[in-house]
Amino acid sequence: MAELKQLTIAVTTYNSEKYIKFYDEFLKMWSFGKLEIIFVDDASTDRTQQEIQKLENKYLNSHIIKHIFHAENTGISKSVNDALEVATGDFFLQNDGDDFLLVDGIREMLDIMSNTDFDMVQAGVQTIENNQLYQKNVTEFNNIRSDTLLKKILIGENVIFQPGSRMIRLSSVQRLIPSGKIYPSKEGQNWQILIPLCLHGKVKYIKNSSVSITVRSDSHSRFERSLNELVERTHEFLNIWINSVVDLSNHERRIMVQIMNDMLLNLAYRFGNRHLAVISFVRGSKSFKSSVKLLITLFGGRRSEG
Repeated sequence: MAELKQLTIAVTTYNSEKYIKFYDEFLKMWSFGKLEIIFVDDASTDRTQQEIQKLENKYLNSHIIKHIFHAENTGISKSVNDALEVATGDFFLQNDGDDFLLVDGIREMLDIMSNTDFDMVQAGVQTIENNQLYQKNVTEFNNIRSDTLLKKILIGENVIFQPGSRMIRLSSVQRLIPSGKIYPSKEGQNWQILIPLCLHGKVKYIKNSSVSITVRSDSHSRFERSLNELVERTHEFLNIWINSVVDLSNHERRIMVQIMNDMLLNLAYRFGNRHLAVISFVRGSKSFKSSVKLLITLFGGRRSEG
């Protein structure tokens, strides 16, 4: 095997003071060459920045550790773009600051990327919830039409959205993602990597996990939203999808619009909103399942679950 090439790990943090130690533990176990780690802190109010600087000083002579500290909270997409601008590695992996990277999985991904021409390697994910360990993997897509693949990515079928599970070639970012940056948004940054790389790149799937996640009750994504907030969020998803692909075809755009409206129909069904149900059904895929949801929403009363 050829020598392993340079990997950049971008770590996005917000009030992650007690989790920076994960990266100290990871670096103690890593023995496969120098890494570049870029911490991008999104205006933490705890001691996250001080913990990052302590780690930076500790590994000053063995790894390249950089930090970017935001004065105001701007969201993950801005943090990822800031890291992309200063990354000097051949490959790029973004991880959330409170998730633990697994050495064996990262090493396997780096070995594959260093010795092949894949644009991305997708690994599995370990999840710990209520003291139970779960493993999730993606089944490799074989001989699948591009429009079917796009639909699966948009609805999250056989897809892992979790950061830390994908290693991408930095040159592929410049080639496949508009302007070499992800679209600025509060959410959806994982779609912006998955859509262009899976549709137009060369992807390798492995069974080994590269990241371990502990499900916590204080997760920022775990809060209730109103119907209006969810509708606005779903429309923003469409903007994200459209802005994720270089030279988006009309057919791909139509698929994205249909999927968005199917999502809106699910919301209408969940909240019992008849007006939204009719509009989204007309503009959506008009599948049998959609027809049933429309009828239940119109004549079956309000639903409490999607």
